[in-house]
Amino acid sequence: MILTVSTSDFPNSPNPYEVLGVCADASQDEIKAGYRKAQRQAHPDLGGDPAQFDLVTRAWELIGTAEARAEFHRDARTRSPRSAGSSRATGTSATSSTTRQQSSRQTPKPVTVVPSLAQGPVTVQLGKTSVIVDATLVESSVIGRVPTGLFSSGRSGAYVQVASTVAPSLRQALPAARIVLGLKTKELTRHLKNHRRDNARSLLGTNLPPSTQIPMVVLCGYRLACVWLMKASPGVYQWDGGRLFAENRPVSLPADATRSPSALAELATLFPELTVGHFVALIPSDQHPFAPDVTSTGPHQTSCGLEDVPANLNNTIRHLKMFLGVDHQHHVLDRNLLGSLVAMSPFPKDRSHPAR
Repeated sequence: MILTVSTSDFPNSPNPYEVLGVCADASQDEIKAGYRKAQRQAHPDLGGDPAQFDLVTRAWELIGTAEARAEFHRDARTRSPRSAGSSRATGTSATSSTTRQQSSRQTPKPVTVVPSLAQGPVTVQLGKTSVIVDATLVESSVIGRVPTGLFSSGRSGAYVQVASTVAPSLRQALPAARIVLGLKTKELTRHLKNHRRDNARSLLGTNLPPSTQIPMVVLCGYRLACVWLMKASPGVYQWDGGRLFAENRPVSLPADATRSPSALAELATLFPELTVGHFVALIPSDQHPFAPDVTSTGPHQTSCGLEDVPANLNNTIRHLKMFLGVDHQHHVLDRNLLGSLVAMSPFPKDRSHPAR
């Protein structure tokens, strides 16, 4: 399909294809790659222009997904051409409209809590575990913790610190985003065994591990991002779509992350309403958010099941925003889903679990 797009289709904003540096008939993968490149060049934290960064973000909102792109072109076809005179006559109106659109882009939708907090606390039962999801839990950005029994104390602390770093950035853009730490899929497997006559492992496949640790998940709307951290050395890494290299030497991904397709199958079984993806963040010893650098020569959706390429913390946050933000219900916080995830954490049994 060939799309013909001219600047006259955008009376109040630049052509989003031009902003992202792609042609109008570009594939969605090409648009995504163009968005990443344009965002890196314009990012204020990297010395870019904040105004251009806003344009790049807006362009992605308009054409970043197939659904948004189709809606954008439907809207473009319904616009009537404006003459120079009519443009002058409606200049004030156009300026006001642009201002309102910019304000709307800068102010995220308010969180819609389901069921409403006005209905009181919600009790979620998962197997033998019950979780009370009240206003205090709903307002917490980070819930639970990663016990040292799952990982070394250093890695456990790294997850807590990274979660505390990620949460404010995510909630600024996606106020409904909530982080839950320390999920153990054996809690989910036990629940499935208790509630199904057939064995859960047989149901989900013979390759299902008996217990996969998911140390950090982000719930936003009806999308769930599973995040693993990986210790990284200084330098440049390469990613070929399925393998990670440092100085041309292969580097192993976290063991549980490589099992993640099975973990995602478990989650999808219990939460069919969720779209689940997983990510690997590379963390140097000094936890610098812009290091290390990863060059990619393979597809962004990788052969090992990752939603995006392994990346430093700054780019991982960006990947999370892209993955979670495309959900049209990203402003929804479902208390039943949140409670179910908290029930899979080792410390959800009462109000004493850490919540921040």
